[in-house]
Amino acid sequence: MTAVGRGRRPRWSRVALVVALAALGTALAQTTWSVQTVALRDYREAAGVAAGLRLHGLDAYTEFTMQGGLQYVRVRVGCTDEREVADAWADLLARSLVAEAVVVAMEGASPPDVACVAAEVGFRKPARWLLVSGPNEVPVFEVEVADHLAYLSYDGLVWRVWQGTAPAPVAASAARVAAARLDGRDVVRSADGGLLCPGRLVAGVGDAAVVELGDAIVGCRPVSAGGLR
Repeated sequence: MTAVGRGRRPRWSRVALVVALAALGTALAQTTWSVQTVALRDYREAAGVAAGLRLHGLDAYTEFTMQGGLQYVRVRVGCTDEREVADAWADLLARSLVAEAVVVAMEGASPPDVACVAAEVGFRKPARWLLVSGPNEVPVFEVEVADHLAYLSYDGLVWRVWQGTAPAPVAASAARVAAARLDGRDVVRSADGGLLCPGRLVAGVGDAAVVELGDAIVGCRPVSAGGLR
């Protein structure tokens, strides 16, 4: 989260407000996560499971592993640098699409044909928060912390925070993301029809989305294959 100060307020420094807002978010991710569904001996069976998941728009893939001297084929879904996003996908998958879904740390770079999602928690929802920007503008949120207002924006790459006066509107490219449902849960689809991020779509900017995911407001953006490493 990048802080940009504008204006002052009595008895409440900009640094203090930024620290409070940072506490509402999460630490920078250090690991890339995927969701493992099954590990099967038969490659054709594993490939069939992956193909079925891809029909739902999920970026499923297979990889080989050895266990107890035997070769298995794992079926995994997606990759992201935000554990909460991976947890949400695992919860959604386990509801009915697969028998089991476990979040796992990826070993090395993601497969070259797997799209990854860079995600960052902008803030944890305080008692009062709302989107104050309009369509085709960089999403800006007004939040109230300790009876003081602050503004956060997400330009599709990073979050920024202002204290005091709301930032001037900034034009942005039209959103190429759309709200959708998967197994009765809110998700966001990307321009190519694939699934970008779990959660309720709040705003979009280009190929990136801002979603409401539990008690967090999260920015999600696609990155090139292997781009998280």
